[in-house]
Amino acid sequence: MRIWLLALLALAVSAAAAQDFPPGGKPQWVELVSSSTPVIQVAATGGAKTTLEFRVKPQMHINSHQPHSGLLIPTELALSAPKGITLQPQYPAGHDINLPFESEKLSVYTGEFSIEVNVQAKGTSPVKVMVPAELKYQACNDNSCFPPKTLKFELEVQVAQ
Repeated sequence: MRIWLLALLALAVSAAAAQDFPPGGKPQWVELVSSSTPVIQVAATGGAKTTLEFRVKPQMHINSHQPHSGLLIPTELALSAPKGITLQPQYPAGHDINLPFESEKLSVYTGEFSIEVNVQAKGTSPVKVMVPAELKYQACNDNSCFPPKTLKFELEVQVAQ
């Protein structure tokens, strides 16, 4: 009887998870809102800021950058800037939610959220460079969490005189 219940539970979880996968593809829990490559313009000896907008799939949430528990995977934006350019993300505060099976509140992002990026150029000659970026996150719904994912995209940094 016990094995039968476990098999039924596994089948139900598999069926529920399969609904979240596009046909023949991997799940896309978060997307970059901009349809084009974000462009950041900065003076050769100055700074600038840009805002990156993201959207979490409906019925889903992702852990904030500072989850309340060290056991949860935080959302992180990794930027690979070339020498002379510094890119520093500033994360928004998450909002707290309660789930029926959790005794603690969870700090999450849902819907649309923004990450501000501070840009500094130090003695860099004028250049236009593509910077690889990765948003690393773990998505969950009200019943379960899915394996961590990485959303890869690029930023264009234009350093002027």
